Amino acid sequence: MTKRCGGCKQSKALIDFNKDRCAKGGLDFYCRSCNRIKLQKQRQKAKNYKKEPKAMLSYIRELLRAIVRENKVVIPLNKRLVLAKKLYKKLLAHPTCPYTGDVLIPRVNLSLDHIKPIAKGGTHTIRNLEWVSRRANQAKADLTPSEFYNLCKLILKNRHARLN
Repeated sequence: MTKRCGGCKQSKALIDFNKDRCAKGGLDFYCRSCNRIKLQKQRQKAKNYKKEPKAMLSYIRELLRAIVRENKVVIPLNKRLVLAKKLYKKLLAHPTCPYTGDVLIPRVNLSLDHIKPIAKGGTHTIRNLEWVSRRANQAKADLTPSEFYNLCKLILKNRHARLN
């Protein structure tokens, strides 16, 4: 069986398409090679955030809006703009994840994390926010950095014990 790719317009085998539960037929619209090219273009465009500060500031404001919606807190619009500018400067100063060392790329792996989680009394201030990779943010959940490091050490210790 074959399927026609929406990008390169070639008929390819079904194994050349990623699964997509939302798509009709359960397969992605684009083949894997077209998806790879598309992702590379997105990453290259996202890496240019240093050259396009206005676009990056609007992206950071989107993230702040999401934080306001999710946590039901009030951050006035004028303070959000100031906070967005400070967060942008923070990203330029430290463009890598403090936990994984990954290069942070907007719309690819960039995530905003509370150093002291809101669940443990943290606030939405610039001192309590840091840029991390999405994977690290999901793994850290509502842990403090020291709790997260201890958890990672415990995992490595147990993994090492199992291998030996």
